[in-house]
This record gives sequence, C-alpha cells and structure tokens, in this order.
Amino acid sequence: MISLAFFHFVILRNNEIEFIVFQKSNVMRKVVLSIVLLVSIAISNHVVAGGAPSVKLMYFHGLHRCATCIAIERETKAALQNELKDMTKAKKVSMEVFTIEDAKNESVVKKYDIWGSTLLIVDEKGNKLADLTEEGFKLARTQPEKFRSVLKEKVETLLKK
Repeated sequence: MISLAFFHFVILRNNEIEFIVFQKSNVMRKVVLSIVLLVSIAISNHVVAGGAPSVKLMYFHGLHRCATCIAIERETKAALQNELKDMTKAKKVSMEVFTIEDAKNESVVKKYDIWGSTLLIVDEKGNKLADLTEEGFKLARTQPEKFRSVLKEKVETLLKK
C-alpha cells in the first residue's frame, strides 16, 4: 500500500488499481484520479505490448458459399467459444472474417493471394503462420469435433514458439 498525503491506493496483481480518496477537495480528487488513470493506462499498454504472443484466425470466403465453406466459419467460431475459450478471453487468439469480393478487403486479399475460401493463422504483425484450408475442407462439415481439435492444437503450437 502506498500512502500520499490525503489518499491511499493499492496496486493489485492483475494491474487494476483500487483506491480510496480521503480528501474533501474535488479538485484534488480529480487530480489524483487523473494520475491514477494515466498510470493504469501506462501499465496496461506495457503489459499488452510486452505480453504473450497472439494469433489471428483469418477466414476468407466468396459471396456464394457451399455447405463446407459455411461449416468452416461456423466451426472455427465454435472452437473460439469452446476449445479456445480461455485463449480468446486472454486475447491470445481472435478471428476476422473477410468477403473476398468486398472492395474494402481488396488489399488483404491481395496480400495473402486469396482466390477462394481460405483459413489462415497470422501473427500480430500479419505474417502468415499456417494455412488450415485443407483441414477445413476435409473435416469442418463431416468431422467438426476433429476439425476444432486440429485447430486448437495448431493454435497452441504456434503460441508456444
């Protein structure tokens, strides 16, 4: 616990700051709260910047999709909500879906040379780490549990590197 003049605050392990202000002056209270807020932001930015690595699942699809293409997206989202739930909450894994024909996605489609339904895993900088398209087409519709298991294993392996 740190004590300064008329206020006390405690820095908790998860980088949240709990504080109690014992000052009647609203101006002093606002100054203190502003300082605490700035310190909190600085700490959280440092933790995110220097924290554990993360990956993004990028699913690309066309306007017209077959049952398997739809299953790949559905089962990838299901894996994020179930098998990868803790990693998703910890922001170690996320997902973004792109429609290939949408003009706003043109640059990312060109960057990864996408021409059809594709499931990629990329790092924080956008570097392609893995292509799970083949696994998606083989397993997502007919063996969804196995597809989610393969996806989870790949994500965990990539995050350990």
